[in-house]
Amino acid sequence: MSAACMNDISDYYTVRITGDELTPRYRAGEILVVTPGREPAPGCDVFVVMKDGSRSVKVLGDDLGNAVQLCNAVNPHLATVVARNEIVSIHRIASRYTPQENSDRGHGGPDGERA
Repeated sequence: MSAACMNDISDYYTVRITGDELTPRYRAGEILVVTPGREPAPGCDVFVVMKDGSRSVKVLGDDLGNAVQLCNAVNPHLATVVARNEIVSIHRIASRYTPQENSDRGHGGPDGERA
């Protein structure tokens, strides 16, 4: 991911996917760009941190006032209603980056040449 891709996002953090429970939507090794300053809307992929310390990728469902509907990222028809007081944060996932294995990008000259 180049810095140019992130020019309009000043507040973000990244999360690396491990394991295969999010396949095929996300794959192990992919890096998610999470933007806490951008309000997620229903249907957006979100990174959720719970008070018990668990973290997960979900699809944001309906706002139910004192609760929120969180849908499974692989099968959005599977939804759970979670009380807001059990949630630390729900942040929008803005983008993803898939690192290339054995890539020489970023090393050497403009054409990937090495000195």
